[in-house]
Amino acid sequence: MLNPAVKRICAARSTLFLALLGCVFFLAGCDFYQTPDTSASTNVIPPKVAEVPVLSGRSNSYPMVKAHLDLGGNFLLYLDTEQWMTILNKKLDIWRQVVSSTPEIAMDEQQKKRLFDAVQQFIADSGLEEISGIGLSAAPLENGLFRNRSILYHFPGKNTGFLWSILGKVKQPLKGLDYLPSTTAMAAFFDLDVATLWPYLQQVIDRAGIPGNNPWLVDFSGQFQASTGLKWTEFLDSLGGEFGLLLNVNEATRIRIALEKSVVEMPETGVGFFVKTRNDLIFKRIDQLVRENNTVIKQETNGCRLLTLKMPLPLLIPIQPTVAKFGPYLVIASSPGLVERVVAVKNGQAPGLKTTEDYFKLARGLPAEGNSFYFTSPRLGQNLEQMRQAISQIYPDLAQAVSIVYKILDLSDLPSVLSVSSVTTEGLLTAGNGARENSSGLLVFSALQPAAIAGFCSAFVVPNYFKARQAAQLNSIRDNLRLIEEAKVRWALENKKTNDTLVTKDDLLPYFKGGWVKSVLDEAYEPNPIGKRPTAKIQTALGEKAAGSVISLD
Repeated sequence: MLNPAVKRICAARSTLFLALLGCVFFLAGCDFYQTPDTSASTNVIPPKVAEVPVLSGRSNSYPMVKAHLDLGGNFLLYLDTEQWMTILNKKLDIWRQVVSSTPEIAMDEQQKKRLFDAVQQFIADSGLEEISGIGLSAAPLENGLFRNRSILYHFPGKNTGFLWSILGKVKQPLKGLDYLPSTTAMAAFFDLDVATLWPYLQQVIDRAGIPGNNPWLVDFSGQFQASTGLKWTEFLDSLGGEFGLLLNVNEATRIRIALEKSVVEMPETGVGFFVKTRNDLIFKRIDQLVRENNTVIKQETNGCRLLTLKMPLPLLIPIQPTVAKFGPYLVIASSPGLVERVVAVKNGQAPGLKTTEDYFKLARGLPAEGNSFYFTSPRLGQNLEQMRQAISQIYPDLAQAVSIVYKILDLSDLPSVLSVSSVTTEGLLTAGNGARENSSGLLVFSALQPAAIAGFCSAFVVPNYFKARQAAQLNSIRDNLRLIEEAKVRWALENKKTNDTLVTKDDLLPYFKGGWVKSVLDEAYEPNPIGKRPTAKIQTALGEKAAGSVISLD
């Protein structure tokens, strides 16, 4: 019988052995090395990467992947992925069996089969199976600056999947950089051919039998046209295949937000989304939809057309949703001021990102053409921390959720980065310079950072927009009640009616130009007798008023 101390020693040894065994199995699937720190001595020779003999009949893409990477740096990784898809298909078969044997899932056997068949076909069509290797490398350029390279490799000619066409077919000049202000904190522009991707997504929906009774999925094109007034095919054809995101932080302009017990101060912040278009179809349709809206300000300056939603009430954070058409881009921004900065940069009237020291440092040796680029300023982490603190004070209910997301995404420690990606004859190649090497983070997480930052900033913008929108809707309902009250007064005077006299909608219709008041949220209006204010009963919740509440002028 072993005593407890001996048991603990044996357990520790077993745990250590299993950990080492796991490392061996992991490293057996990839080629990885990291050179020692040579800053203390110039005589240290980097270890030579061992050449693993290739078994007869078995080859991989290692030599080709290695040719696209920096071999003399701090970090090198190669991962053979040819067996991944076989493993993935086996996993899908296992999940198929699990789902099929679970009666609680509200799908019959035919539906379950169709769902998994659709997923497998989507994977086959995507081109994921054509990826034969993944490579990553990092090499120091100077103190605190690294060159990072990565490649999703496929053999030449093995690019029939839609993945290799929707992300860009030909390298283009990175024109999105010409629109970015010098105060840009983060930007990401990328090629995405939605028109090519859509048929595959539609096939998944149809093959899986997903539509059911949902009219949007049964007849998506028809529902889209009914809602927007645009044909879905014309909408897709109008897209130019490029999208962009801009987070602008102007530290020279401070915003002071007065709360009940404190004052929050932060730099002026703006968010803009870019959609490249082939024509004016989308902008003209938006213009038509808001033509009779007196809360929309229209203007044109320096070749840019703007539609700005005028906020009916003062907001804690100055936000004026704006849609603009400038050059090939449709721009959706948090304020007209941000659009004006973008226009000024493009017209050479204001300094742009490409004139800053940060950009010059990060752009060293990077290609001027590609299918996407991603930039983060060295000040971004500090800017996002100020935004987090402001959100927590302005919206206490969101404070905990925002802090959790902030920590999970590690937004407080974002390195400065400029990377350019290109779809080549051998796959997706990315080259970037940054203050951090690839070994410090995951490739997938880095790809998701722009979306994560956009979502974080949306927590700043969206609550204000909806608060203003609900206030505008409530004011519109009260304006309708005032019109009804005025019509009641005129009807009572002309017909010599006294208080408590009943009055109907038909009695008041002659006093309205163009018919009865227009509904805002399907609310029901009650004129009420003379001497009693009219009321409106809302069907859906509006701000602090629950569904079914009665709104009056009192």
